[in-house]
Amino acid sequence: MRIAGSIFLAFLSPLSASFWAVYLLCGISDMLDGWLARRLHAQSRIGAALDSTADLLFVLCAGIRLIPFIVSDVDAWILWLAVGIAAVKLSAYTVGAIRYHRFAALHTMLNKLTGAALFLLPLFLWSGGFQTLCVLVEAIALAAAVEELLIQLKTKTYNANIQGVWRMHK
Repeated sequence: MRIAGSIFLAFLSPLSASFWAVYLLCGISDMLDGWLARRLHAQSRIGAALDSTADLLFVLCAGIRLIPFIVSDVDAWILWLAVGIAAVKLSAYTVGAIRYHRFAALHTMLNKLTGAALFLLPLFLWSGGFQTLCVLVEAIALAAAVEELLIQLKTKTYNANIQGVWRMHK
């Protein structure tokens, strides 16, 4: 559902009622899919890969539509920090791909927190403290990206559902 909704977002007028409705449905489906899979004992490697793919597609499609509004509300250094965080995240994916010969995104607690924070951030576009919220979300995202890179560099076997660096087995 999130993959189809994400693609649909790319064609909706940003900030319209239909855009926000699809945006919220995508976010709710993201929160429910993992929980339901665990509850119904329906977890699978394909499901985990689809979840990561859907997350990436959602961020890309929603981001493409929302970035013009976000860019106009924040200082340039905040945008450059986001680019740096993306570079660390891409480095973690690259290390995972090289070490495990697959797309190796991790579902750590910090990555989940980052996803929730990124999802909620656009809902506060018009709040007085939007720039401060951006910095807070970036701090969480940077910690998650560095943690993921560290895990990818240090672990011998791939575990998509590792909770965090404190659960890392060398």
